[in-house]
Amino acid sequence: MKYVVDFGPTTAGTAVFNVFRNLNSGEDLIGVAPALTPITDGWTSFDWASGIVVQFRVMISGNTSLFIPGIIDQTDASPSVGEGSLRVDHNYGGTDNLRILDTDTSAPIDNAYVYAYLAVDYDNGRYDIPTYLKGFTITAVDGRWTEALWLDPGVYRLLIKAPLHQPKVIALTVV
Repeated sequence: MKYVVDFGPTTAGTAVFNVFRNLNSGEDLIGVAPALTPITDGWTSFDWASGIVVQFRVMISGNTSLFIPGIIDQTDASPSVGEGSLRVDHNYGGTDNLRILDTDTSAPIDNAYVYAYLAVDYDNGRYDIPTYLKGFTITAVDGRWTEALWLDPGVYRLLIKAPLHQPKVIALTVV
């Protein structure tokens, strides 16, 4: 499966992995990390179909302030829906309230990643550490979530990442 890493439209440089590890064992896999394609208009891509859950972090070579964290799901298609008590999907809070749309065109965004974190964890920079991830799903071609998340009551941040779009954060209170 091909993964796209979007650094924004004006970023230039050489993208490199500086973290690539097996989440289950903690094993460092940086030596077998897939090759990154050259940056084109601020994004790069790579293929990975290893059958293991991998955490990665990609940065622009020499620029430690510009990096993108990510998690590759074990099956590439089966989201982690969470372990909470309340069902949350694109209709939570009203019909299509959390549907993922392009902010400029209002067009639905296909294959956007929706990561759910407790607000306190996200706000304290713990969004690139897999143990703080409370749920994960992706969007279909209509911008609606393919799977609902099961979250406990609380205040969350939904981190939305999609190819060729800037990351977006949505504040969400689950009651």
